[in-house]
Amino acid sequence: MLAHRQTMSSAQRDLFRLGDFRCLGLSTVLNSVGMMGEVVVLGWLTLELTDSPFLVGVALGMRALPLFFLGVPAGVLADRFPRRRLLMLTGAGQALTTATLGALTLWGLVSLAHVLLLTFLAGVVRAVEWAARQSYTHDVVGAPRLMSAFAVLGVAGRAGWLVGSLGAGAAIARF
Repeated sequence: MLAHRQTMSSAQRDLFRLGDFRCLGLSTVLNSVGMMGEVVVLGWLTLELTDSPFLVGVALGMRALPLFFLGVPAGVLADRFPRRRLLMLTGAGQALTTATLGALTLWGLVSLAHVLLLTFLAGVVRAVEWAARQSYTHDVVGAPRLMSAFAVLGVAGRAGWLVGSLGAGAAIARF
């Protein structure tokens, strides 16, 4: 019996010849590492602050709420403004919300209200980022290669999720 071997299609390999796609792929991996690290730390921090699994769910829900309600308005923003610039701005916004929560935690000033507010703001930023990333992918690869690009970026994102989750868990265990 021959072993079945899956390989990347030539259409998917051709995407990597595009410099902007390589940058987009790398940013997708790094963004996903940060996103999943954020989820793990958010859950842990909320549990440490409240000792309530229910409030962990509330905190994660606050993160997801803007994604649900702001998808369409975020798409309008992505259609009206330069998408690459939106991606840079949303990256800075995500870094700012994360750094603020980290600083409050390190200084011993963090409260559940801080967690919920900053998590909600991070969700607002993420809603814009997701819309801009999807639209920018089309800008970079064009319609004929869009499905292949989404497939490659999906795998890149899942790899980032794995690394981010494991890295955040290891960091929490160490410190």
